[in-house]
Amino acid sequence: MKPPFKKSANYSDSSNGKKRNAKATDPQKTQMQREDDSDGYKDWRAYEDQLMKGYSLPNRSQRIRSFFKSRYAFIGLIFILCFLLLTGSVVHIQLFTSDDTKDLLERGISRQMTIPAARGEIYDAYGNRLAWNEPVNNIYIAYANLENERFNQVLRDVSILLDRYDITYDDVVSDYIDLDEMKFTMSDEDIINWQKNTNFLGLRDLPEGQVESALDTQFVKPTPEVFYEFMRQVKFGISDNYSEDEQKSIFALRFKIYLSNWFFQQGQPIEIGVDVPEELTHIVNEQNYRYIGVISGETFQRHYAPEARYMAQVVGYIGDINNEEHDELAEQGYGYHDTIGKSGMELAAERYLHGTNGVKRYHVWADEEEQADPLIDSGGKDPIAGYDVHLTIRPDVQKVALDELYKYIQYINSREDDPLSGKSTGCAVMLDLKNNGAVVAMANYPYFNPQDFMDMEDDEEAAKRVEENLLDVELKPMYNRAIAWRYPPGSTFKAFTGLAALEAGAISESTTFNCEKYIYVDGHRFRCDGTHHEIRINKALAYSCNIYFYNAGMAAGIDNLSETYRILKLGELTGIELHGEDAGVRPSREEKASLFEDPGDQVWFRADTAQVSIGQGLNAYTALQLARATGALATGRMNYPHIIEKVVDENGEVIYRPSDQSDELPFSEHNMQVVRNGMREVVTDPNSTAYSSFFNMPVSVAGKTGTAEVTIETGEISTDGLFICFAPFYDPEVAICVAANAGARGAGISEVAASMIRAYYNSSHE
Repeated sequence: MKPPFKKSANYSDSSNGKKRNAKATDPQKTQMQREDDSDGYKDWRAYEDQLMKGYSLPNRSQRIRSFFKSRYAFIGLIFILCFLLLTGSVVHIQLFTSDDTKDLLERGISRQMTIPAARGEIYDAYGNRLAWNEPVNNIYIAYANLENERFNQVLRDVSILLDRYDITYDDVVSDYIDLDEMKFTMSDEDIINWQKNTNFLGLRDLPEGQVESALDTQFVKPTPEVFYEFMRQVKFGISDNYSEDEQKSIFALRFKIYLSNWFFQQGQPIEIGVDVPEELTHIVNEQNYRYIGVISGETFQRHYAPEARYMAQVVGYIGDINNEEHDELAEQGYGYHDTIGKSGMELAAERYLHGTNGVKRYHVWADEEEQADPLIDSGGKDPIAGYDVHLTIRPDVQKVALDELYKYIQYINSREDDPLSGKSTGCAVMLDLKNNGAVVAMANYPYFNPQDFMDMEDDEEAAKRVEENLLDVELKPMYNRAIAWRYPPGSTFKAFTGLAALEAGAISESTTFNCEKYIYVDGHRFRCDGTHHEIRINKALAYSCNIYFYNAGMAAGIDNLSETYRILKLGELTGIELHGEDAGVRPSREEKASLFEDPGDQVWFRADTAQVSIGQGLNAYTALQLARATGALATGRMNYPHIIEKVVDENGEVIYRPSDQSDELPFSEHNMQVVRNGMREVVTDPNSTAYSSFFNMPVSVAGKTGTAEVTIETGEISTDGLFICFAPFYDPEVAICVAANAGARGAGISEVAASMIRAYYNSSHE
């Protein structure tokens, strides 16, 4: 039996994707149409009655199947599942959650704080620690939304507690104002600018004729007493009911917090006590109802071994990140309160040494009546420690290099025959030629102690030394001279000029030039320290004859000379990992033209060639560059100096090693050997310039002395002393350059190199 009606055009099954007409009646229908609808309704009721009589109702299984086929079943199931999940969570909290967690859910304020990662450690070539970390307990104050009155009470109690344990907390305010003597500790201009800074007070200049007032909130406070009262009363709301000492203690803590107020209010706790005893942390945790917002946490303090000072410019030091550094590193996850490498390997290997900070939840009780267990909650993310960096520096050779350099410089400074007497500085570099130019030693004098930067907050003497070292613009103890100081090479350069002349075919090993002390070039008179008569290249190197190399250089020409110097990578960065390397200056026509505006001064003359041939004129290189070029001449291969031996992770797995690439030089082996033979005679000929320094050596050595004249600002002439060498002669393993200024001479400083070689070969370490 079919139903007594037809589907209208506005009706469709949901299965065909069309909507049913939602209207009950059509207002446009006529009365007759509505009556027809009524008749249809009567017919439908009759049809239902017939169904009830002629057909049985579907059974239970049929009804269930029908229900689950409908879309209403899907919606209903979603509601049921949500209800079960919510009910299960409530039951779990009530039955299985600890009382501590319930407290955290029910009371106070739950936030998270950054947990600093342990910085990677630095080791020397023998595996001795040069820089490491010690875990320490710190005390922090977290934002608890307290009114001034209650907040100051908490800080008063905290200050009493910190004083009891002799913990310093006024270190920040003392950079601005001395609360005992009530005077500014920074310049008047700086304190006014700070007050006007919109990130802090945002005050305006005091109008002319207006008297400053502690209660005024618009204008700067030029006098310390008024500034103190303004901050105490207006900004911090510290009551007069506290004693004077209590007011200053609260002020010191409030000021420290105020400088980081934005971070504080965003939930980042502010450090108020460093390296506190375990007992103190228990007190603040167990009495958190009293010390509301005070929490404890573990961080790390950097320590440097005593031996680190002997390689201070290599190891470097760390410090607080500044705004410029943060802007550059923020995308790498650095925060405003992180520490960062400032110099040396601490800076160069920052990406390896700096770990990944973690996150820890903490809880601040909103009422002092709410007494509970320690505030730190579980959860968060554990920090990941930084990687360890192993250096190529051998501490025994490094120590000898520095000690001998110090002795020689002290001798130079005691003399009064140089206009710069008393201001001598120097450096020494040794490269391992069997390990692609690994730096065995890199000594600098003067030097500094990296540990002073860690101790300066609590040690006045350390703070004084840090200030002196940073401000010393004359001797520059923070400076790594081995990679950043330009030295005119002097006669050490004759070895490279000789090679260039041989390669150009301008001379041979049997070529002689007559040295009669003087030579005239372009109307200029050039001289030699001796009168050597007819002399070949080997003896010209041994006796350091200027006349020979004037002639050899001019015969080769500046273009050939410059090309050889370029192949030896003189005047180019070595690419060593340390920051601050200087490229130096290599002579060429183009280099001279770039230095002068007058076209007449840009012309290259033969006299220029004569000058650069003996290491004067447009010549300036670092000790590292000269050591590298010496090693290349010794072995016929160009190495790439490096000071990192390897970087390892927490499991000891090596994640970085420097490349072992080296490049063969395009020079004739015969020509290089001619120069090497002459350098050998520098230390074996009794009449040579360095013979006396190399008695009883454990291995054979070849080298070259150099004494360069330097015109200083007064117009007077000072001298720089240099020495380059390699050893052993027949199978070179190491190359050295030692340099000093302000009256130094090559023959004298060669003794430093000899001591370094003895230390290298007499070492108990393999």
